[in-house]
Amino acid sequence: MNKPPLLIGPGIVHIEDAPMNIAWRESIWKNFQNKIAYNYNKDGLFLFANRIAKNNAANHVRKYLNERSPAEHSPEEEVYKKIIQIKFPLVVSINPDTYISDVAYTYGVQHRFSYFRNRSKAVEDVEEPQMALPLFYNLYGSVNDDESIILDYEDLFRLVSTSVGSPGLPPKLQTALSKVRMFFDRFSKMVHPTLATPPLRAGGK
Repeated sequence: MNKPPLLIGPGIVHIEDAPMNIAWRESIWKNFQNKIAYNYNKDGLFLFANRIAKNNAANHVRKYLNERSPAEHSPEEEVYKKIIQIKFPLVVSINPDTYISDVAYTYGVQHRFSYFRNRSKAVEDVEEPQMALPLFYNLYGSVNDDESIILDYEDLFRLVSTSVGSPGLPPKLQTALSKVRMFFDRFSKMVHPTLATPPLRAGGK
């Protein structure tokens, strides 16, 4: 893998005039605030009243994002198409959506999709990223796996402790990422304080 990985941030897609990660967190607050003990708005995290409330919120995120997949030929879809056309062997996203994988399937682009599981399968290995068969990897879980979404400090701590400590990220993914120091510099700055910080809009909007 000669070409460095691409890191996708929360501003790649805007939903209802807000970066994706802010939009779905605002939707959680709007729909579940009576089940949330505290809203850590600066960090984009919540303290839920109980496990049921958290599970319901995760299920809400899945429906919320899946119902807002980029429409065909939309500006959002074009952004993902351009990324796919550049043929990065590894695309790492800090968003829980599956949009880039969905667009790749739509246009018949072979690829692999995987995501960080913060529980029993956290170190499930992946194949080494290749130009001919790129890997799209979500560091912040997947909307289709409720337990993998980062919603509270417990989830965030598990992500950080597992990714930088033991057992760590999948070995082949670590190998690919270790070649690019810039990724770790960015990730260390983004993993905590900018979970809810609006970056630039995709496409310069």
